[in-house]
Amino acid sequence: MVSQTLISYSVQTLGWLGTLLFIVSYIQLNRGVWTLQDTRFHVYNILGSVFLVIDTVYDFSYAAAAANFFWGIVACYGLIKFRNQEKVKSDEFIESKKPNLI
Repeated sequence: MVSQTLISYSVQTLGWLGTLLFIVSYIQLNRGVWTLQDTRFHVYNILGSVFLVIDTVYDFSYAAAAANFFWGIVACYGLIKFRNQEKVKSDEFIESKKPNLI
C-alpha cells in the first residue's frame, strides 16, 4: 500500500508544478513571447488550475480550490474562444482562395 507520506509529497509536488505553470504563463504573456491567442498560455493555465485544485482540496483549502477551479474555467473559455476565432479565420482564408466560377 502507498504510504500517506508519499501521497502527501506527490500532491505537494503537483501544487508546486501548478504554481510554476501559472508563473511561467504569466511571465511569457508579459514578455510578449505568448499572446492571449496562444494555445500554450491557456493549456498552462488549465493544467496549473487542475494541479492546484488537487493540492488545495487535499489540504482542505476549499476557498483556494474554488478560486483555482474558476481560474481553470476561464482558461478553458479563453482556449475555446481563440481556437474558434482561428477556425473562422482559416475558413475565411480558404473561401477567399477558391476560384470564382461565376
